[in-house]
Amino acid sequence: MPPAARVFLALSSGTREPLTQPILVGRSPSVSQVSGGQMPRLLTVGTPDQDISRTHVRFVLEGGTVVVTDLHSRNGTLVVLPGKEPQKLRAGEPTSVITGTVVDLGGGATLTVEETAAEA
Repeated sequence: MPPAARVFLALSSGTREPLTQPILVGRSPSVSQVSGGQMPRLLTVGTPDQDISRTHVRFVLEGGTVVVTDLHSRNGTLVVLPGKEPQKLRAGEPTSVITGTVVDLGGGATLTVEETAAEA
């Protein structure tokens, strides 16, 4: 059996967050409701301006696929898949992304989807 890959979100600040449970990202993220799933982890990204919404975007791992959803943020979310043009996420619409995708929240805050092989 091959070792399971581990998925991380690499922040523009240099920190790496393992995607082991849903993650809500924003200026001041909060959980309004949890329906039948795991409690999400809250990840605060700070920018001096207000480009980033309080709870801006959600990342979740579904069957080995990273799914990113813009949570009706004020200024939207751009995703840049490797070798592709940036595209704006549709608010509230879950979108599958691949390793190497850069998710741009605005205000210089980006998260990159990374994968590392787990130790056997």
